[in-house]
Amino acid sequence: MTEKGWIPWCAAMILRVRWITLLLVAAITAASGYFASKITIDTSLESWFLEDDATLRLYKQFRQTFGEDEFIVLALEADDVFQPDVLRALHRLTDEAESMAYVRRVTSVTNVEVLRRRGRSLRAAPLMSRLPATVEEAAALREDLSSYPLIAGSLASLPQGRAASVVVELSHDCDTFPKKAAVATELRARAEACVAAADALSHVRVRIAGSPVLSDAISRYIEKDLRTFNPISLLVVMVSIYLMFRRFSVAFMALSVVGLATLWLLGLMGALNVKMNLLGPVLTMVILVVGVADSIHIFSGYYDELECPGTEPREAIERALRHLLVPCCVTNLTTVVGFLSLLTSSLEPIRSFGVLGAIGTSLAFVLSICLLPALLRVFPLAGRPGSRRPVSFVDPILKSLGSPTRRRGWLVLGGYTLVTALGIAAIPRLGVTANPMNYFHEDAPVRQDAEAVDAALGGASSLEFIVHAPNGGLKDLRVLRRLDAFETWLARQPSVSNVMSFGALLKEADRVQRRGGADEGRLPRSNMALLMSKNIMENSAPELLSAYVQQDYSLGRISARVQATNADALASRAGEIEQYVRTTVNGPDLEVQATGFIKLIDDMRKYVIRSQVTSIASSFGTISLVLMLVFRSWRLGLFSLIPNIGPIIIGVAYMAVLGIRLDPGTAMVASIAMGLVVDDTCHFMVRLRGQPNISEDLPAAVAETMRQTGAPIIVSGVILAGGFAVLILGSFSTTVSFGLVASFVLLVALCGEIVVLPAALVVLRPKL
Repeated sequence: MTEKGWIPWCAAMILRVRWITLLLVAAITAASGYFASKITIDTSLESWFLEDDATLRLYKQFRQTFGEDEFIVLALEADDVFQPDVLRALHRLTDEAESMAYVRRVTSVTNVEVLRRRGRSLRAAPLMSRLPATVEEAAALREDLSSYPLIAGSLASLPQGRAASVVVELSHDCDTFPKKAAVATELRARAEACVAAADALSHVRVRIAGSPVLSDAISRYIEKDLRTFNPISLLVVMVSIYLMFRRFSVAFMALSVVGLATLWLLGLMGALNVKMNLLGPVLTMVILVVGVADSIHIFSGYYDELECPGTEPREAIERALRHLLVPCCVTNLTTVVGFLSLLTSSLEPIRSFGVLGAIGTSLAFVLSICLLPALLRVFPLAGRPGSRRPVSFVDPILKSLGSPTRRRGWLVLGGYTLVTALGIAAIPRLGVTANPMNYFHEDAPVRQDAEAVDAALGGASSLEFIVHAPNGGLKDLRVLRRLDAFETWLARQPSVSNVMSFGALLKEADRVQRRGGADEGRLPRSNMALLMSKNIMENSAPELLSAYVQQDYSLGRISARVQATNADALASRAGEIEQYVRTTVNGPDLEVQATGFIKLIDDMRKYVIRSQVTSIASSFGTISLVLMLVFRSWRLGLFSLIPNIGPIIIGVAYMAVLGIRLDPGTAMVASIAMGLVVDDTCHFMVRLRGQPNISEDLPAAVAETMRQTGAPIIVSGVILAGGFAVLILGSFSTTVSFGLVASFVLLVALCGEIVVLPAALVVLRPKL
């Protein structure tokens, strides 16, 4: 069957099976509604990585050996926390946290054990033997705590005493997002209830921080954004379509298509147990606003056919389908290619977004091609044959554009080239971030709590290192000295507040034995002395020792406590840290590997940059190939990209100029936009090539094509830009940035379609 033969056959078949289509849609919708209710949320940092990622494998190995590196810091802020009432509240919170499920260890000034001298030996004993009953006893506790530098800064801010913390370490079985979120929620509730119950604590403020707290906040904000974005996006679509066609029935049918496509996609996610993540609200909004484009073109074509005298609605929809099947298939294909280009990313949620976006837009395409004609056949729109389509608000804009002249065309292309060149020059200023803390607005409570904990207590995140020392190498003083030099260097890095390790414990034991000052601990001076110190630690503090040494001293841990709000600063130096380790520390007898929260953030930063480059290259290359095949000309395929490359470059430059950093959200804008902006070019070029006078009078053919396609191009562009602009109302700064950049790119691309493309056609006159 030839191309001209299968298109009419498909159009006729779609209308012939309309009742079957309606029944299938109803059945699939019912099933989708059931499965959509089963969707769960996962916002953990690990969920961003592929299962075979080397960094993630090392991180899991670390957790299996030493337990969760994630912890929650519950802080009480007051003018002076070393007061009997505040210390009693802190003690109560410590006891309550210890009784909670999924908690391995709880540490605060009221229960922490320290090394104390007993004759010539050491023993682990509580810092506080009983709760202070007077101000003087509380002051003595402050003084005692200040003599233990390894723990002092993380358990209380000294010397001012403005804050004190309860550090809650999670257990091995707290290995899923719902469990971690439940612990964070319960901790906050208990702390606030404890403070509210005592009048004497009215001046005390509760702060809570840690990666589980961030994940819990992200989950709550995702649910909020889903409730916000979808209704507003539907409103934007409805108003825009109504303004174009002046009929609520048209708006309702178009909304049915994108609404059902979104529901079907959510149902598929629920059935396949695909979890919702940070990008979920963006995904549903994208399907709503992107999926409506085909509906707009179908309704526009339907009304254009009704303009012909004697045309019945049934004939109008069949003719519209014949004209639009090919361009709609091509535009859906380019959109799918834009989404699938995200499969080149090394970040799992971005890959998932690409696949789900491709499926969602394809569902919207199928519903537009099958459901809309069925509805128009069963419920034909009111109107008499031979009447013109309703006057659109974009018609005056199209008339004002007029027919392009060569002189104006050269001016347009010159200005377009200049702006694009300036955009390329601005791109090197673009920054990068992957710190989850930067997902939140500066006034978000979760961010303010984290900043307060960072400032007062040294932070609630960690950079971890696994130390491999074969054959009990951690009992070798030469190995410990190399590690000690590294730990001293690491402690001087920005945002690092504390470094703990086996060596740090040995130095603390030495300091206590010699009654030295805060910085006077030192490593044993001989292997014999090291053996004695090791034995003392094994007898006096075995649980503490096991947190940093395993496998008969062949495996160790170095843990650096880090300020979460400044994690990017340290992550940006991860390469320098790893270089230091390779050249100064590692050797045949010792290997140190970085892992933990900060290492994951550093790899995410690298993956974000790589995703931007690979997805754009993949999208550009594949879309170029598709256009060449559709137009059967490599020259015409490349020509069609002229109005679409500039907006992408200008959009990235827009980010750089405004200081919007590249993150897991904004890294997707370019490739997705590439797949979207080329759609209108396809519609325009396909319709232009069908003009009967194209070879004799190209400007007239361009003007007629603009009259036929200009309205749906402008309306679909406005809907896309307006829909993405809805993201500005989001709870996450990364979502807001995504919306700002995407809407800007789409508006620039719209100008490219209706201004640059006609100018390029008249000036360059490609062979059509």
